[in-house]
Amino acid sequence: MDFLPETLINSFDTYIRMQQNHLLSLEKAEPDMESMNFERSRNYAELEQELRYLLRQIQTPAFNDETREEMVTACNHRIRAIMDTDAIITEKIRQHKETLSKKMQEMKKGKTAISGYGAGLKGKTLVRLSG
Repeated sequence: MDFLPETLINSFDTYIRMQQNHLLSLEKAEPDMESMNFERSRNYAELEQELRYLLRQIQTPAFNDETREEMVTACNHRIRAIMDTDAIITEKIRQHKETLSKKMQEMKKGKTAISGYGAGLKGKTLVRLSG
């Protein structure tokens, strides 16, 4: 894969490092999903730009068919690995959202129960006895 442009290799490597960091972050109780999303969008845009640039370049007569095929194969291999890891990250995010949803439902039940305790006091006057 040394024949791929250095900027493209760097973009692939950056995206893969980001994925590894996100997998580690998702192991925490409260990962920062907003910053993860921002970072992913930024790195994806950079990678997409580099891939589009490569596609424009290899369509020129300067590249023979064999070189084009090798470059496309190398890119496809890296993209498949990225997509496999993205699928794992997506599943972990889904599980995290499900856990949060369950916790919120439990909190809602608790809030309803607490407000139910106060229902018996409505309309009654509390008298303070000092003695």
